[in-house]
Amino acid sequence: IKFATLDEYFNAVRSEIRNGTFQPKSLVGDFFTYSDSNLDYWSGYFTSRVFHKATERKLMTSLRTAQLLFTLMTAEVSKHWGTLSFKFIAYLLQKLIQSRRNLSIFQHHDGITGTSTDYVVKDYSKKMKTAMDGCQEVMMTSLFVLSSLEYFKNGNLTLENTSNYNSTYAPAIYQNGSDRNIWRPFIFQFDAAAENNSTSRSKIVTVFNPLETPHSKLITIGVSSPSVKVATLDDKDIQSEIHPVLVHSDSRLRSAEAFELNFV
Repeated sequence: IKFATLDEYFNAVRSEIRNGTFQPKSLVGDFFTYSDSNLDYWSGYFTSRVFHKATERKLMTSLRTAQLLFTLMTAEVSKHWGTLSFKFIAYLLQKLIQSRRNLSIFQHHDGITGTSTDYVVKDYSKKMKTAMDGCQEVMMTSLFVLSSLEYFKNGNLTLENTSNYNSTYAPAIYQNGSDRNIWRPFIFQFDAAAENNSTSRSKIVTVFNPLETPHSKLITIGVSSPSVKVATLDDKDIQSEIHPVLVHSDSRLRSAEAFELNFV
């Protein structure tokens, strides 16, 4: 008996098969892992807790985006107008740290594998929702500061006075919901009374690419009207598709008062 390489092992197996001396063992029954009670399995599958695994992936993307925007914001403001307010930076940095910690907790082996008990999974959901809230606040604040550099330069806005960013940069992909529905899309509302006024009906969407290289990706946002088009800031039309959002209610498929607008 000796330690063998994979080649040596399989060569020995093939030799025994040819000689008729190899008798492979067979397993009869299912291949599910051990379950102690209430179908609480000790190992997970790629289909275990798929909602939470998808949430973790989206949170990873949001965290990376928030960190990049935060870095760009601090670099730009420091470059042009001196030292940043320590209190302002510390507040946003703490949001990033807490979001990173909450994400790391879920990436523990019994979280990402989907083998946690129900009450533990609910706690994971709350932590990821808190992390997403923190990422959204950092992203919105950073975008507000980056788009308002002239106001800072003229002294009309200070880093401690950024409360207006909530109305300026609302999250287009995320909206507060339940622990099981934290990715409910934000719906852009359009005033039907202002139908003939294109300026009052327009909404500006900022798309940020967190990757190192340019790429094309399908963008989906929620709108309240099917009569919507997508255009660049210089008024060049972008091809788009719009679909009704269907919901199940009273065992029937109904159309919600919202639409999905898709463009690349």
